Amino acid sequence: MFTTYRAAEMHFDLSPENADKQVWSFVEQEIIWPWFYVEIVRGIGDDEYCSMLMIPHARDLQRLLKKPSEVLRVESISLVSPPHINGRQEWSLEPLLELSSICYEDTEELGFMYVVAGGETYTAARTGRMEKYREIDKIFSAQRSS
Repeated sequence: MFTTYRAAEMHFDLSPENADKQVWSFVEQEIIWPWFYVEIVRGIGDDEYCSMLMIPHARDLQRLLKKPSEVLRVESISLVSPPHINGRQEWSLEPLLELSSICYEDTEELGFMYVVAGGETYTAARTGRMEKYREIDKIFSAQRSS
């Protein structure tokens, strides 16, 4: 989840087609957990334009992917992962190849498995890194969406 602050709200265009939009100069991520940077294309034909969505949870991404739309398509998805997930010293942005929901065999806790470009596989659960799991559902596959 991303937190917004009234002081960061920006006021631009008040035209009717933009009346339901809010623009923020920054957002805060309070929970140190992976999130998704999603390139989308809106529009049809010559009226297409690209933008980026910042999606805080795998279930939110799943809802976007399952919602059919003639005017919006997902071009690419990147995983933004914190050090305790990716095993590095810093946050990392990597193209996402697969996302699955999983169940850890030892605890029956649910989590997620992320496969990124380069072949690295990360798992995420509330209780930390666990190795034995079974796949429940394939949420995203770059091969299927190409």
